[in-house]
Amino acid sequence: MAVRFASLRTKPTLKLAFKGLLFALLVLFADEYPGSPFAILIFIVAALFLYFRPRLNSLKFAASFIALAMAPFVLPPLQIGEIATAIVLGAMFVLLLGVKNLVLVRRERWYAIVHTLILAIYGAALFSNPLRFFTETGAFILFFLLFREFYRTMSALQGSRLALSSALQGLIAVELLIVLSLLPVGFVAETLIFTITLVIFSDIFLHHLGGRLSRKLVLRDSTILILSALIIMAFSGWGLAG
Repeated sequence: MAVRFASLRTKPTLKLAFKGLLFALLVLFADEYPGSPFAILIFIVAALFLYFRPRLNSLKFAASFIALAMAPFVLPPLQIGEIATAIVLGAMFVLLLGVKNLVLVRRERWYAIVHTLILAIYGAALFSNPLRFFTETGAFILFFLLFREFYRTMSALQGSRLALSSALQGLIAVELLIVLSLLPVGFVAETLIFTITLVIFSDIFLHHLGGRLSRKLVLRDSTILILSALIIMAFSGWGLAG
């Protein structure tokens, strides 16, 4: 037993997995006592402890951590079940910590995955319970902070250009929420279209910043977006005739 605990201290990947397991258990604990101030307090304190030890890059990825920590309280009930949901959130926490603590290789790729999943979580939350947790201003601030963190991590943007780009993407996210909420499809389809659209927009913008933007890339991403939206709406039973 002592050897196992020692390995947790010396092997970063095992330590990450252990923290992810604890976070998943915290999610289940919060689900077991919904609305309990005591359960919420325990969850917040424990999550902060897991995230800030060590404090390396803690502020750099604070937006993603806060969004992930809020996820158990805003996510609608999912068909995959509470345990599977907790496992997914625990895995996301592992990836975020792996990026933050410089443990994982190809950190930008893993960070992009976590960022995309967080967008999907809040798309699902807002489409299933419109403005229950956020006003339009609150949703804009949330997406602004997430994209500010994203572009600061994935590009060389700084200062006013970083703020302007993040604000533009946040505004696009809010407008998408409003437009997609008018479609006669369920929140799952709306969430998928919302997430794919934002990811493709970000991909195009990142290629533009890196000087790699081309007509071929724009056509490819546009085709993926249109086909994905059509397939999702088709499987949702939506048609042009209503």
